[in-house]
Amino acid sequence: MMVSLFTYFIITYRFGSMKLGLISSCSSITTLADSLDIKTLNTISTKVILETMNQLDVLLVDMSDQPNQMNDIMAEILDTTPDLLKCTVMHGTMQQLQQEKQYDKEDDKPIQSGTTKNGVQVDVLESDYLVCAYYHDGSTRRDNVHEFSIQDIVKNGCNGSILAWHYLAEIGHKLGHVPKYGA
Repeated sequence: MMVSLFTYFIITYRFGSMKLGLISSCSSITTLADSLDIKTLNTISTKVILETMNQLDVLLVDMSDQPNQMNDIMAEILDTTPDLLKCTVMHGTMQQLQQEKQYDKEDDKPIQSGTTKNGVQVDVLESDYLVCAYYHDGSTRRDNVHEFSIQDIVKNGCNGSILAWHYLAEIGHKLGHVPKYGA
């Protein structure tokens, strides 16, 4: 998979100086990451992952086809790195969303900045979505959360939608690398 030089510069401009890393065993995902100059790991060693995290601002972990051992490693890393901001992205379906949260009619809402890219409204795929959850020890509220599940996150903590294009930039903003996209 070849990414154009233009795309590379747009991504660099969009996400600033963030140093990204990726753990994945999917060849198409790692090929894309390599073409964007994103450091890739295909290891399941806690030591190597922790050493690599010191060189990165954001570590993306593709859990779609990782061995079960990766769950234990990620739990250990999450427990031993309280100073890091953790962001989890999970796949959900619109059916799950509709069961947990009722939205007003779309006609009643103005165009949301989370549905625009470069000032142009984009068609949002309504059948699939990603649920994102943040955790930072000592600052994340957990008063209404009962379990770590899509349903509980949407019901007790969801505050709207955002395009994936804006999501990674939002992480970059939280880390001080890029300006807020809506500001």
